[in-house]
Amino acid sequence: MPEKQKKKQLATAGSLSKEAHENIQKELKDVRALLKKTQKITEEVQKENKKIAHSLKVMVFFGYVKMCIILIPIIIAIIVIPPYVEEVWQTYLPVVEKFRSIGALGAFGGGAIPGGTQVQDVLSNITNDQINDMFSNLSRDDIRTLLLNISEGKTENILEVFSN
Repeated sequence: MPEKQKKKQLATAGSLSKEAHENIQKELKDVRALLKKTQKITEEVQKENKKIAHSLKVMVFFGYVKMCIILIPIIIAIIVIPPYVEEVWQTYLPVVEKFRSIGALGAFGGGAIPGGTQVQDVLSNITNDQINDMFSNLSRDDIRTLLLNISEGKTENILEVFSN
């Protein structure tokens, strides 16, 4: 810049009135006060954001814990239970086979047997040889227990007689 312009600017700056100078000072103070308020508000917002972030982290952690509480027993059940089910199935397989051989698997449940046949139809088609075959391995006490259970309507205990 040429020197004439610098001198002109200095003269203009020096010629500001005292009132204008005070107005500028007030505005500077107001701006500083606003900056301080803004800084305080920003710090408060940052603190709240940290709290929210912490809460979200805790929620995510416990979400994973809940998921583990649900999934781990299911996974263990899938791994551990099949051998036990196979063992139980092998225990009751002879009973099921006897009922299949006479066609009366659904007879004790009452109503219709899958395939559309009625219990009465199945019972009317059973021969004496089939009944003798079914009861051949049972003792007199087992037969007595079976007949008592049937007469009392306790059909849930009938399979226990055949499993012994």
